[in-house]
Amino acid sequence: MALRAVSRIIRRFARNSSGGFSVVAAVAMPALASAAMLAVDLSKVYQQQSVLQSAADSAAIAGASELRVANADSRRVAAVSLNYVASKIGASLSPTQPDSSAVTTAQQPSAGGPAAPQTSTALLVSRNGDLTNVTSVFDGVGATVAIKLRQDVATVMARYVAPSLTEVEATSTARMMGAAPLCMISLEETTSQALWLQAGSRVTANGCAVYSNSSSSSGLVVDATSSVTATKVCSVTTPASRVNSTPAPVACPALRPDPLGYRTALAASCPLNLPPLVIQGSASVMLPPGLYCGGITIKDNAVVTLTGTSGLPGGIYVMGGDLQVKNKAVLKMLDTNAGAAFYFTGQKSRFVFDDETQVALSAPRTGELAGFLFFEDPGRATSGDAPLNFEIKSKKVTQLLGTIYLKNGILRMDLDAKGAGAIADQSAFTVVVARKVQLKDGPNLVLNSNYAGTSVPVPQGVGPTGGVIALSK
Repeated sequence: MALRAVSRIIRRFARNSSGGFSVVAAVAMPALASAAMLAVDLSKVYQQQSVLQSAADSAAIAGASELRVANADSRRVAAVSLNYVASKIGASLSPTQPDSSAVTTAQQPSAGGPAAPQTSTALLVSRNGDLTNVTSVFDGVGATVAIKLRQDVATVMARYVAPSLTEVEATSTARMMGAAPLCMISLEETTSQALWLQAGSRVTANGCAVYSNSSSSSGLVVDATSSVTATKVCSVTTPASRVNSTPAPVACPALRPDPLGYRTALAASCPLNLPPLVIQGSASVMLPPGLYCGGITIKDNAVVTLTGTSGLPGGIYVMGGDLQVKNKAVLKMLDTNAGAAFYFTGQKSRFVFDDETQVALSAPRTGELAGFLFFEDPGRATSGDAPLNFEIKSKKVTQLLGTIYLKNGILRMDLDAKGAGAIADQSAFTVVVARKVQLKDGPNLVLNSNYAGTSVPVPQGVGPTGGVIALSK
């Protein structure tokens, strides 16, 4: 607007045909030029204010996201935040650590002990020479990261006329909300029955949170005969009917992206239409990790012991077909140190634990799928294929120690009126992240959260490192 006003004045002088125009113009032009330069300066200041605010918001969110990491501290949070600021304002900085040529104030936490908010400061030099002071405040108790940016904008006229206008500040604070460990998440975002309990079913989440990501008013359904007990029950949309849960569901923002979405497919593939490995009768078999492209069927009282990481680092069983346990068969680990990860790939591979079977499994402690017990190829979620049902029909599935990640799968537990039974209750912890979770006819899925009680790791983004990041101001 200032530039248009200056332009109108100049045009008015130009149309003036009186003899005094030259004199007036000679007197007025310096003032008009100064006004034009001031207008340009102010426009630059306002534009830089917007840039700094965007940088502060991004840096605060990035820093708060680091609170999901169990060993996050002020130095790590400050380094991550500083990288985001540098990328937004065009300053040169190492992608992982502050560049000593760009940072003139050492990042040191303030005194006061680990419980007190920790402050770090740095000075960034952008490629055009602008100096930006960056202050980050990490409050581990309040689960917040505050970012303050201050920059003196290089101007031509404004620095003389109004020096205070050239100093731009932007502040932003992000908080990790719902800091209770995330132990169950249904990823479905739009349709009904994303998290569905009926006919005497239960989810008992000891010390952790249960989350329905569906925007459908019927996304979270728990009938009067069923129940959910957790530290926190979240639903993106208020349920259309009463949900029998303790505590009552609260509105939470959608978890986007998928908290485990950073995990990618393994470099493993299988030929199609291979026959399964069948283990049956009274056989007792030790099964090492490897490619099982036709799947594995265990039946008729057979006992299969997985050597897992006791036999091969990583302990990964790649499944190109179903893992089926039925007819009173047993599937277990070799010993307390063994761990196995089942990777389901191809168009159709899933697990089915049938009635009266016994299953006790634990995830590997090392390797590419450390901490994961069941991992579905994430490419299925983008392939357009219909979701597969991963089924537990036995009340003798006592241990599922680790994380179950079925990005496009439906975890179904149905005891088919055979009487109530606990599932996974003997696990130190169990985390479930699936497209949908549906329970029927008596199962009680027990999600313990004794993360310190085992050396099996919890993947970043769930369990104690889960939480929703939001700007609080």
